[in-house]
Order: sequence, then C-alpha cells, then structure tokens
Amino acid sequence: MTEVHPPVLGRPPAEVRRVPGWPVILLFLGGLSALSLLYFYRPEGQFFFPRCTLYTTTGLLCPTCGGLRATHDLLHGRWLAAWRDNALVVAAIPAFLGWWVYRRYRKPTPEFPRAAIWGIAVVVMLFTILRNLPWPAMRWLSP
Repeated sequence: MTEVHPPVLGRPPAEVRRVPGWPVILLFLGGLSALSLLYFYRPEGQFFFPRCTLYTTTGLLCPTCGGLRATHDLLHGRWLAAWRDNALVVAAIPAFLGWWVYRRYRKPTPEFPRAAIWGIAVVVMLFTILRNLPWPAMRWLSP
C-alpha cells in the first residue's frame, strides 16, 4: 500500500510556478516602445536618449557607447554600420539568442554557469580597453 503524504507548504515546484502575465506584457510593451523610438529617431541630437556619463566626464568609451546607434542601424538593416557603431552589441545579439534557444529547448540548469559570467566579464573588459587604445589598428572598435 502506498503512503499518502500531506502537502508541503511553501513554494510550488518549478514546473508549476508561473510568471504573472501583466509584468511580461508591460515589459514587452516597454521594449516595443523603445525599439519604435529607435527605429524612427536616430539617437544623435535627441533629448530623450541618454548620454554616456563615462564618455561625457572622462572622454573614455564604455562598452555600450554606440549601442543605441547600432540598434538603430540594425532596425534599418544596416549591419555593417551597426558593427562600426558597436561590435560588442552586434556580436552579443546572436550569442544571446543562441543561449536563449539552448535554455528554452534543453533542460534548464538552475543558475547561469560561473565560467560563462567570468568569460563575459573578460570579453567586455578587453573590448573596453582595446577600443580606448590610441593605436590605428584599434580605431575600428570605436564608434
């Protein structure tokens, strides 16, 4: 005969937990609004797009400098111009999509691998250092 256990109070198992619908809808609408602004307006000279604080105060390019211009160019199908604006953003899009597909259709691991976090940090730091070097060979990394 099988034993009957009383239900355990607390969080439901992972397969039962669900994200509430309204935050996902609000996040989607916010992203769609931001992308539509980027599609219709070039980021230079617009007051509603943020300026890079690091570049404004120090003159150094941060890893995301040129990211809004790159997104604008990608939305218009100008891949090479987007690559010139910010190569890291353009390279991160297929990497993120590949990671998302892998996580979506494979058994998800409980957390993001520590080695991946360190790898991303090293790539971002190297990109930031190299794009700020004054050498002619590194000019292609700055917008």
